[in-house]
Amino acid sequence: MERISRKLVERIKKLKFFILFFLIKNLCFSQEINIFEEIEAKSLKEIKTKIFDIFPSYFEKLILPELPEIKFEEPIIEKKEERVEIEKKQPAKEEKKKNVYLTIKTGSFSTKKMDLDLIEKFVNFTLSFFHTENYRKNSEILNYELKGFFEKENKILNIDLQFGEMSLPGPEINPLSLKRDFLSVNWLYSHKLENFCLNFSHNYYSIEEKLTNFLNLNIEKNLDYIKVLLNFEGQISKNSNSIFGFSPSLIFSRDNFLCKFSLKLYNDYGIKFLPEFFYNVNNNFSIFLESNYGNPDLWKDLITDNWKTIKEEKFSPEIKYKGGLKFNFQNLFLEVSHSYNNIYLWEYDDLSFLYIPEKTQFQKTSFILNSNFPISENLSFVFNLEKNIFYREIMYLPTEKFLLGFDCKYKDFSFKFYNTFTGKRRFNVKETNEFNLLNLEIAYKKNIEFGLGIYNVLNKNYEIAPYYPGEKRKFLFWIKF
Repeated sequence: MERISRKLVERIKKLKFFILFFLIKNLCFSQEINIFEEIEAKSLKEIKTKIFDIFPSYFEKLILPELPEIKFEEPIIEKKEERVEIEKKQPAKEEKKKNVYLTIKTGSFSTKKMDLDLIEKFVNFTLSFFHTENYRKNSEILNYELKGFFEKENKILNIDLQFGEMSLPGPEINPLSLKRDFLSVNWLYSHKLENFCLNFSHNYYSIEEKLTNFLNLNIEKNLDYIKVLLNFEGQISKNSNSIFGFSPSLIFSRDNFLCKFSLKLYNDYGIKFLPEFFYNVNNNFSIFLESNYGNPDLWKDLITDNWKTIKEEKFSPEIKYKGGLKFNFQNLFLEVSHSYNNIYLWEYDDLSFLYIPEKTQFQKTSFILNSNFPISENLSFVFNLEKNIFYREIMYLPTEKFLLGFDCKYKDFSFKFYNTFTGKRRFNVKETNEFNLLNLEIAYKKNIEFGLGIYNVLNKNYEIAPYYPGEKRKFLFWIKF
């Protein structure tokens, strides 16, 4: 711990300018938000039920259900006579809703997690501690995190600070005894006026003595049916040449149609034309085209996955074009799409015995289905599916994956029972087998919430990647008050 603390202090000194900025603006947090959420919500990045990851990280398995939304009502000013009359008719006022939550989790593999949440109307804070000895020898993880969100009139500031260390167990065929320390500071500032919006974000990573910064500035001007966007971004690393990009965009929107035209230029990598459009044919059917050309942030994977590493600090921009059809029918969402991708995927490295990112070019035709059907007032059925239609073997990506489960509530009890399936995956060393994982959670909530989760109930053997076994059966107990 002393070694981690010393390194943290040294790195924070290097960031004193940004830390000072945070303190001036008030430290704060919220969930990560898109820089142009207003535009994306219209069409370009349609919000839908999230398809689960190929395999959850250690932290995702510990996340509790979201805290209940707290609504604040504006005070009503009344005349004295009217107020007296209302008080006669109405019952006594309810007690003020709680806005501070403490969650404690403990379970298998000496796992401990503690979250302290403060939720106010314009300020949210979360302070977290996580530690586990994990299910393999030499795979311990220690993580501290501070998240914050602050909103004042038309200004928003978000911050996420993480630091800690993890052990790298290596593959079963050649176990390792390595340590990785990390520090991550991600923040975003947004200032919105009537027809103008300014956003600036900075992602900083210090992992295994490698320093990387991602800077992003977005300027938006609204001119009735046309929006003008200017984007400046940079990837600045300690030991490699920097990458800078510039992109002007025009967005035309009218009724149920939106169209975006962008040109994006990176030094050393040339210019790309990025068309996007969204046409809502009716309430249930839409046609879309999306395109993206940007710097990949692969460093965040090193904070959650102890089987990955990065040797080079500089990565060329990724590009992706995707077009297709979307269908929405009450509790059912369908998407059929085809995409061209030139992105980084993870492959096994014979020298480090870890997985490193490799640029991969491929095309993929996908079928996505997300559904949540209420069977009764207290019981709902969930089914999510993502499938590669033509069974093309794409390195690292599974041919299909789905989640099937039930969510039941009865009085103060809640019960979740779900099964996840991951299809075969091909790597440069070998192919992994498909596998199912059965999970369940039971919770009782009144003034205090008690919960028990059992993950990989049947104790299945599987691999998250070749030579890296998956987690065995795990029990977690939590209390939230």
